[in-house]
Amino acid sequence: MKFVWIILFVLLILLLLWGSFAWGMFQKALGRYRPKGTPEDRIQGPYAPCRESLCAGIRWLRGQPAQEVEIRSREGLRLRGELLPLENARGTVLLFHGYHGDIYMDLGVAARLYRRLGFQVLCIHQRAHGKSEGKYLAMGLRERYDAAAWADYAARELCPGQKLILAGVSMGAATVLMASDLPLPEAVKGIVADCGFASPWEECLYVASHWKPLPYRALLGTANVLCRIFAGYDLREWTAPQSLARTTIPVCLFHGEEDRFVPVSCSRENYAACASPCQLHLYPGAGHCLSYHVDPARYSGELADFLDACCAGEALPGSGEGRFSPQAAR
Repeated sequence: MKFVWIILFVLLILLLLWGSFAWGMFQKALGRYRPKGTPEDRIQGPYAPCRESLCAGIRWLRGQPAQEVEIRSREGLRLRGELLPLENARGTVLLFHGYHGDIYMDLGVAARLYRRLGFQVLCIHQRAHGKSEGKYLAMGLRERYDAAAWADYAARELCPGQKLILAGVSMGAATVLMASDLPLPEAVKGIVADCGFASPWEECLYVASHWKPLPYRALLGTANVLCRIFAGYDLREWTAPQSLARTTIPVCLFHGEEDRFVPVSCSRENYAACASPCQLHLYPGAGHCLSYHVDPARYSGELADFLDACCAGEALPGSGEGRFSPQAAR
């Protein structure tokens, strides 16, 4: 009998350790992001070779006169953004940063590029990041509705009559892709996604796979149970290809072929699923969200061509269905 109690005690300890580890993983991965240091301090690892360019984007964005705007999410969260107004703008780009990111490091370079192309820019603090409220982020699964709310606000109040473009990097890219089939205003003319993942679950699984030899699938499954209980959503509940299969909005996809955070196969999967006119631009030698830094002239030109076509209401270059892969053309 004593032996049985010892076994039960050991099992209880193991269960508590397992639950504690899964809880810590859930909180670290999906709890509110609280950055340490400045955006410049986070330019490390694969981003280090692009430090000069990224810092220039950060300085540029900090130096712009910005108007803080605010909306409410479906749950009543205060979501905030920074509008960079531009007189006689061609339209407004709604820019969404990535997972555990911020508008300065993630969006400084992009915001400057869109401004050069004649657009005013709204840099959006995603839920549970920066100036926006939220206890948990949602890998795009709840942010997709936030993106639709921002688009509705921009079309009705912020810049009525202007053409709108939804754009994002990394998780922000997944956000706008998963918003593509929602009831968006007619003013939304195009979607630009740089290094967006296809499935929140598969992306988490891919990142967790680096924990081998730990039982990462079981740990992630436990964390997903906690996610359903405490955050109110399931990482498996939706994917970008599901939205893209139902969208009518033109889409432009960028992805670095050396991306080690979001595999390039994700953009290929998104491209294959897209029912609307879609472009896919792959950049050899580029890491995660670094395609522009590898070839600024090519990236700027491809983006400008897409925006020109969207704003003019023209068909994208390619087949009769409007689908086009530059790689297939070379």
